[in-house]
Amino acid sequence: MKKNVILLLTLALLIPAIKSTAINVSIPGVLKGEVNLVFLNTTNTSGRIKTKLEFDNIGSIPFKSRLRSEIFDSENLVYTFWSDEKIINPSEKKVFTVQSYINRTGDFLSELRIYYGGEILDYGNVSFKIENIGSPKDIFKISRVRASEDYIKFDLESKEEVKDVIVFFSGFPKSWIVEQSKVKSLKRGNKIPIKVNYDPVPWSNIKLRIHIFSEDGKFYSEREVELKKQTIVQRWYNNILDLLVKLI
Repeated sequence: MKKNVILLLTLALLIPAIKSTAINVSIPGVLKGEVNLVFLNTTNTSGRIKTKLEFDNIGSIPFKSRLRSEIFDSENLVYTFWSDEKIINPSEKKVFTVQSYINRTGDFLSELRIYYGGEILDYGNVSFKIENIGSPKDIFKISRVRASEDYIKFDLESKEEVKDVIVFFSGFPKSWIVEQSKVKSLKRGNKIPIKVNYDPVPWSNIKLRIHIFSEDGKFYSEREVELKKQTIVQRWYNNILDLLVKLI
């Protein structure tokens, strides 16, 4: 009788422990995405290229994602473009867009990759041809270029009124991420501050090229600039100038 009581007490103590162990077991989330749609458009009257890619989160956890496009000619890398970064939740899809301008004719290749949640999805190559770059006017003026830890700023001025202006950089190290920027409208003679997000790892003082073009292909300018980090005093001074520029 005493042995049966001890056995029952032992089982009574073990059963909650078994139940508790079963409850704490969790299923890891699934990190997975897929490309749903790719659209690459070039124009016959200019060297403008517009790439759109739709990416779906078909997993069970959210992730950050961005598109990278590398443009090659027959021999060399011409440009590297990064989209902005987006958060994509499960069962959600987002469209990434990068725009570029190539001021020469020829056959080119766009290599597309999606970076998401620490993973890289290599979509593959899209070939295209530029037959005519037209005669775009050089109307943009760049001044007061300054660099911070996570963005580049400069002042942009136009000699003519223009809409849908795209800004991108070239010549940066392959390890850097440099996004693009878009201005909806720019009035003649007005100066506005432009901000471009970037991740410069590892940092170095370098010379870059800023490219500015209108979506209709009528205007295109490029300038070489030297990128240096601002001191605390320079940042304070430039922040005040930014406020004044917006008020003018």
